[in-house]
Amino acid sequence: MIPTEALEYLNRRTIFIAGDSTAKTYSGDQYPQMGWGQQLPYFLPEGYRIINMAQGGRSSKSFIDEGWFEIIKREIQKNDILLIQFGHNDNKPEEYRRTDPFTTYQEYLTVYVNTAREKEAVPVLLTSVSRRSVRDGVLYNSHYPYTDAMRELAWKLKVPLIDMTEITMRLYNEVGLEECRKFFVQVPGGLYPGFPEGVEDNTHFNETGATVMAALIARELKEKGIV
Repeated sequence: MIPTEALEYLNRRTIFIAGDSTAKTYSGDQYPQMGWGQQLPYFLPEGYRIINMAQGGRSSKSFIDEGWFEIIKREIQKNDILLIQFGHNDNKPEEYRRTDPFTTYQEYLTVYVNTAREKEAVPVLLTSVSRRSVRDGVLYNSHYPYTDAMRELAWKLKVPLIDMTEITMRLYNEVGLEECRKFFVQVPGGLYPGFPEGVEDNTHFNETGATVMAALIARELKEKGIV
């Protein structure tokens, strides 16, 4: 007989995450690096579970072409939620992952949205969480114009949009461009086994950063009435 607790877990509404390394769940030997997806469960109401399919280095194109989205497509059900965050890798030069903002990027994102809707699930688009990209002392949007392309698509398709680029850029500016280093994987050598040489990463989050991002996303999901 299946325990009651197990049945309750299986009957929870599922949130699937399709995304890149900033959302990914990392193993303990990669600490302190974390993605917002692995911290999101701590901020959700009761009755939800997370299936985090986010993969490092993937774009809206390569996540589909490599079969990761096929897993979501197979498992997602009515009333589930699909969080879609791509943009970090869509502007990379490699053909297997590069997309054009206002053509192929929007076309691939539309595949995610339409698939969720066909399954009677709820698609949610998230613009990319901002890097700590600073030029001449000013924070700039390194994901432009992909952020504009996603905003435009969300409006066209009438899809809920969480504008994490705008939200995180505002946060970094409020905290301070030096002080916001505390959100990222910036550690000296010899401190963590996963980073023996040390690292100064302005893209990927540490536990603090991932937790803050997850809290912001959960807040937006609640305010929009999605969870």
